[in-house]
Amino acid sequence: MIEINDTCAEDPPQADAFRMILIVIIGTVVCSLGIVLNTFLLLSLRRLDVFRSNILYLFLLACLDILVELCFMLIFPASLVWDYFRVELLYTCWHFYIKYVSTVGQVLIAASTLLIVAASFERYICSLKSSIQFSPQRRFLFISIVGACALFMKGSVFFELELQSLPHCPPFQNLRLDLSEITRSESYKTIWMFWCRSIFNVFLPFSLLLILNSLTITNLNKLHSNGFQSVLVEQMPSLLRRNSEACAARRRKRDATRTLAALITIYLLTNTLNLLITIMEFINPDVLGSLGEGWTYKYLADLSSVLTISSTAFRLPVYFHCNGDIRAQIRHFAKACFIEQNEKKKLKKLTMHHPIVSSSTESVL
Repeated sequence: MIEINDTCAEDPPQADAFRMILIVIIGTVVCSLGIVLNTFLLLSLRRLDVFRSNILYLFLLACLDILVELCFMLIFPASLVWDYFRVELLYTCWHFYIKYVSTVGQVLIAASTLLIVAASFERYICSLKSSIQFSPQRRFLFISIVGACALFMKGSVFFELELQSLPHCPPFQNLRLDLSEITRSESYKTIWMFWCRSIFNVFLPFSLLLILNSLTITNLNKLHSNGFQSVLVEQMPSLLRRNSEACAARRRKRDATRTLAALITIYLLTNTLNLLITIMEFINPDVLGSLGEGWTYKYLADLSSVLTISSTAFRLPVYFHCNGDIRAQIRHFAKACFIEQNEKKKLKKLTMHHPIVSSSTESVL
């Protein structure tokens, strides 16, 4: 934190009823739901061989989603709450942790997007030929590259933010989050912060996911229509001996493709508004700032943030619908959590009201 001797700038409230409903209420509900569902998903997947299959992508994505949702609530709803209700303690805490949480959140969002791209690339390679499989070592290499790229692209956010202290100013004006000295370089601000990040974090992932998803579906259609009969003829003895294993393998591939296709579709839909806003910033940024004295741009940005974060809450329903193995694990875990717990509670109540049953139960045990 840097102490400066500067004039106290006015601090008009930026939160209104619409933003409070959209970000604080809807955004918090979506994030809370996402945290619960993704935690439930992680606990459900613990019985599967996660680290030796492509489910590893989904497992890591659920972990990243939980952290992203926590960062979202600490950044956006918390900011509007202290601004709208004038909570000084939250105002002070927010300014002290925002630099760290914002950096972590940006890196996690970039890693989540790149992780989906990596999973899409693996599924595309596997769709070229039915016999192609990725080894766990190669998959871990891809994931390591994803983490390194995310840290490289967004890790510098930490050095671009600077907390300034104005001790002579009244509350809600004595702390100011500003851009650091490094961002005052026009080349750094224009080339790296705007062009590079917009291309590598918005345009490129969006385009790659759209292209890879289309190519994967096309390859699978060709494989099933042109090569299915020849594969059956060539491998008939093996298939006759191991019919159930072959059917299970084909089902798992089909489920993996359906799961990833649905995941990509949700990503593309929830990030379309963000893409359009970024395009407008490229073409004519003054138009967005002039609409409704800048409030329209804020509303669109808030809506884009809520749409983007909402994709994290859709993961478990998508997996449950598209993937048979994950669906079985979710049902098994739900049964263990709810049905067996209810049976234990009923048994406990029964033993409390009927001592004879209690004594007989203890003798059996």
